[in-house]
Formats: sequence, structure tokens, C-alpha cells
Amino acid sequence: MSHSQTTRAKSSAVGSSWQFSVFGLLVLVAFVSVACAAMVYASLWWASICLTCAVIAQLVAVLAVVYRHGSARAFWVGFALLGWGYLLLTFAPGLDRHIGQRLVTTKLLAFLQPKLQRTPIYGNASELALYPGKDPLMTVTETGTYYAPAPQWDHFQQAGHSLMAILIGFLGGLLARYFYSTREPRAGHDDGAGPA
Repeated sequence: MSHSQTTRAKSSAVGSSWQFSVFGLLVLVAFVSVACAAMVYASLWWASICLTCAVIAQLVAVLAVVYRHGSARAFWVGFALLGWGYLLLTFAPGLDRHIGQRLVTTKLLAFLQPKLQRTPIYGNASELALYPGKDPLMTVTETGTYYAPAPQWDHFQQAGHSLMAILIGFLGGLLARYFYSTREPRAGHDDGAGPA
């Protein structure tokens, strides 16, 4: 194979690696939808759901590393390395305080929380008529006052870091697949392009 043919094969492999299937786009839309709901209505439940999904995604990545080949394996290696690494930096005891709190993603979450979550509202129940649609987070007490609970930073941060672990894992997978597709083939070795 000539140098120009090798270059064309590599560029077509790189170009095809950035294409998404309809299923992939549906997964992306579902992820963005769940992420928006989790961040706007961050609670203990949303934080737990997001962390559970992040851990399951990382465990599936480990299985895929074992059972996949070629560029698919490269993707899952990148997903697992960056995803698990991010989870450790943000949730592991000791690392969460010394490193996790200093990451730019933590600063980004601190910036986004007041923009995505409502501040508490207190008032008299007679003023409730001023709000045409009652906020589902508002509670009317027996004394006639109502309030919307204050946003919980811990829940917001846990949900945000869990979602970031999935996103960073995905970006790590894309980067690893790119590195795999642009590497020089080794003489006498199978390129690993077996069944995915």
C-alpha cells in the first residue's frame, strides 16, 4: 500500500469515527434531557440516580474493554480511564477535597447552580394567587405561608460530577478511538480490526 493510499485510509477512518447513528443520537438526546432535569431539580434522588448511572456506565466500559476489539476497544479504554479517573478525583475520600474542589468542572457547577435552580420564595398564602401556575416545589404550610426549598449544593454537585464523569468518559473514548485510528500499523502484527 502506497503512502497516499495509507493516508487516505487513515483520513476516511478518522472521518467515519465522528459519525453518529440514529440510536446514538437518541441516546444523546435522552442523556441531555435527564441531565437537564437532574440539574434543575437536583435532589437526593437525582444525585443518586446520576451517580448510579455513572458507575454502571464505567462498569460496562470495563466489560467492553475485555470483550471488544480494535477501535471499539480503544473507545471503551478511553471511556473507562477518563471516566473512572474523574469519578475518583471528585468522589474518593481525600481526593475530593484536595483535587476535586479545585477542578474547573467544580467551578463551572458553582457558576451554573444559581442560574439553573430557583432561590427560595417565602410569602403569605394569599399572595399565591399572584402565581398563575403553582410551582411543584412550593409547599403551603398550615399557617398559610408557602415556600420553595433552597437548592441543595451537595445534591447539585454530586449529580453534576456524575454526569460530567459520563461526558468526560465519552470524550475520552472519542479521543482514544482517534488515537487508535491514526496510529502507525506495526509490522507483523494484527491491527486489531477484528469483530467489534
